[in-house]
Amino acid sequence: MNGPKKGYVSPPVGNQVTKVFHQVAERFFKLEEMERLVFEALAAENFTICGKVAKRFPPVGFTLLVLLAESHLAIHTYFEHGQAMYVELYSCRGSEDGLRTMEIIARALEAGRELVNERIRVPVSLAGDD
Repeated sequence: MNGPKKGYVSPPVGNQVTKVFHQVAERFFKLEEMERLVFEALAAENFTICGKVAKRFPPVGFTLLVLLAESHLAIHTYFEHGQAMYVELYSCRGSEDGLRTMEIIARALEAGRELVNERIRVPVSLAGDD
């Protein structure tokens, strides 16, 4: 398993990006199609994929969790509620990390509406905690 290089120290601030989309293109409610998109988007920003877990919800829908060396990406679908999709990405690599990945995903989904667009810079270090 890949991990941080010896001597690596993560930055003191992580980044969480959360979006909720409505009227998402129907093809992205197929797990394999969404996995392809997610893996391509994560690769574009050089995330390290450690594994994935998925649960299908017949007749349509899924939850997908991608474990990253840098943290995680989670997706929950709600086809029955306006073809909605919740997407969250957290990264410990810095305060700008994950924005490009989320932009690639958002553009591909062809969503009619974006209801939540939240970004939180998450301090993971306390001043003077050396």
